[in-house]
Amino acid sequence: MTTKPTHDELRQLVHSAMRRGVPRADAEDLVVDAWEKASQSYEPSRGRFAALLQRIVLRDAVSWWRRARRREPLPSMVVAPLSTAAHKARAEANQRRLLEALDVEERAVFTAWALQRHLPRGHYDAEAAARAAGLTVREYDNAKRRLKAKVHALTSEWGLAPRDFYTVDDHEGPRR
Repeated sequence: MTTKPTHDELRQLVHSAMRRGVPRADAEDLVVDAWEKASQSYEPSRGRFAALLQRIVLRDAVSWWRRARRREPLPSMVVAPLSTAAHKARAEANQRRLLEALDVEERAVFTAWALQRHLPRGHYDAEAAARAAGLTVREYDNAKRRLKAKVHALTSEWGLAPRDFYTVDDHEGPRR
């Protein structure tokens, strides 16, 4: 990366900040600010520009959380209770939409993966899940990786968060 990053490099930096919990709009602002800081302080003798920019983005993401913690709760961070019938209907519609966006093989992997994650430990291991999906364990692991990337891309494209798929009440908690 030169001192002028490509669109893909900037997108990766935005996603890096978002993976750390920074909302998209703030992550984009954070990356632009980091680029300005890196451009002003970059010295080629001290390393690559890309490394400097990445470090500034990660450091600024931590600072964003520190500032957010000191402020009053942000309206965008307030979460409505899950127990409403309207929320459950939206969550079920989101689940259907996601499953419809997957092809047959991806749905098989998704189903096996969901069972593996939600049944008690030891009841449904990776080998059984792979067999159920008609794959070897290695193929199953690779298919899960691809599926995870596709689900993240779809939910990001649709502007949804994992909580938008929950249909259980808070007090029910995880199944494990």
